[in-house]
Amino acid sequence: MSVIRWQDPPPHYGHLGQAHEHQLIAATLKEHPQAWAVVAEGAGLQGLARQIKSGRISAYQPAGSFEAVTRSRAGVGHTIFARYVGEPS
Repeated sequence: MSVIRWQDPPPHYGHLGQAHEHQLIAATLKEHPQAWAVVAEGAGLQGLARQIKSGRISAYQPAGSFEAVTRSRAGVGHTIFARYVGEPS
């Protein structure tokens, strides 16, 4: 099924490095608590949602303060959605 999705592209972070990009993504999600956002698309991202949820990537710590899910789409690969839910009590 084809879908039209109106969405501005995320800012281009240049060659700042993956850790810095995750810091920027996490900070942006915190500015919009509970709102889902596409944070990554492409092939080879199967484990990224799990790493976000578990806080394995330091930008998303403490564990449980972010939710993330993966959706697969033909021709696109994987789309990772994430949101900030607040720090666990």
